[in-house]
Amino acid sequence: MNQRWMQAHMTAQQGFTLLEVLISGIILVIATLGIGMLQINAQRATLNAQYTTSATMLASDLAERMRANHAGRAIYIANLSNPANQNCENTSCTSVEMANFDLFTWVGVGNNLLPGFNAFLVQGKKDGTDPCPILSPIPSVGADDYTIIILWNALGRTGSGALGSGGPGSGAQCHYHWVDLTSLS
Repeated sequence: MNQRWMQAHMTAQQGFTLLEVLISGIILVIATLGIGMLQINAQRATLNAQYTTSATMLASDLAERMRANHAGRAIYIANLSNPANQNCENTSCTSVEMANFDLFTWVGVGNNLLPGFNAFLVQGKKDGTDPCPILSPIPSVGADDYTIIILWNALGRTGSGALGSGGPGSGAQCHYHWVDLTSLS
């Protein structure tokens, strides 16, 4: 009787089969990869949020520079894409020289903070050549209002980049900042 009892218990399965261990391992690897992808997406979102914050600060900085230099407002629009290298740190400058200094400094900071940085400054009513079709159309603004448009390459987006061929690719992120300078007129 003792021998029968031992045979009955010896034939019963004990432990896990190799297939069960393999399936558990695959499930564990898939879960680990999923958690890793969540971490990568969270880091990408954090960096894109940092870029958006930098664009907001850049737009506010340019608006304040324009408010401080009311006489040089036209220079900010005319020279934004190619500002002259003017040094006004230790010398007194005219309003035109100060606007060029502001723009040169501002564009340099933008290039350091945002990948693929580009900016547009529009006065009055916006025409149909929108450099950032993601948020089109720009509402009409008054003659003493300005729109600062900042573009950069966002992480995780596909496309040719912020400038591409005459405009942003689908990889561009845009930030609009409306500025009301009517109180200076």
